[in-house]
Order: sequence, then structure tokens, then C-alpha cells
Amino acid sequence: MKLRPGITSFFESRECDSLPQYPMAEFKQLVHAVAISQDWNVASIAEAEIPPNFHVAELQSSNARLFVLGHSNFPIVVFAERFDDADQCLQFVDNPNIAGEISQMYPDVEIASATELNRPITDDDLAQLAQADRQQVNYWKPRTIGQLAFNWWD
Repeated sequence: MKLRPGITSFFESRECDSLPQYPMAEFKQLVHAVAISQDWNVASIAEAEIPPNFHVAELQSSNARLFVLGHSNFPIVVFAERFDDADQCLQFVDNPNIAGEISQMYPDVEIASATELNRPITDDDLAQLAQADRQQVNYWKPRTIGQLAFNWWD
């Protein structure tokens, strides 16, 4: 996953005027299109709030459940088998079928893998972030790229 300034959803006005947005309407369209093509049902869908900094959709099939998360500021989509808003827990997973479908239908949307999301944050990663992001990382102390990019920070 490409880290970039603003990935934590924080910014300083002297660095930029505002952060880009990944609109809920676009995320919702993606979720419904993929659900239909893959024979899943959309059980729920919720827009990003502050916090969390991501949209979330719950997909269900006859024998599985999957959460699709869309970053609120960048067109980045990830998958989780566990999403618990109360304890702020995400368990990232890969879903090659849905990821492939998204890549085909929405080539501008980045799909982050569980391996990328679960890896530790390095100094090189931090160097790619804006000062406001690094301040939040110092405060919240995420351990992984996934915790840095998909968060409940306020």
C-alpha cells in the first residue's frame, strides 16, 4: 500500500488546504457492484465518521461474512474478517476474488493486502508522511501499517 501525506486523515493547514476525499457514493457503488457480481449480499454499509477514518460495508454470502473498508481520503480498499467498532479491532484478510473484481471494475482503486497492512511501521514509512501524520503516530503509537491507515483516532 502506498503511504502518502494525509493517510492518517490528519493535516495541517500550512501543509495543505484540505485532504482529498474518497466519497461515500463511490465506495457504495463499488460495494454494490462487486457484491452483485460475486453473489454476496450487502448486509450494511456506513460512512466514515471522525472516528473512524474509513467507510465500512458488511458483505454476507451463504457461508461467509466479509467487511470491506474504504479509506475516507484515498481510494484504498481493504478487507477484514473481523470489524469491532467497540474495541476498535480489525483483522485484515485477503479476498482474491473480490480484489480481482474491484481491480477490473475500478482500476483507480488500490487494494491493500493483509501482508502489507499487518507489517510493522518502519522509519522509511514515516518519512513518506506529513508532519501532522507523524505527530499522530507519535501520540497513538500504531504498530502496523493497517493501524496507521485505518484508525479511530480523533
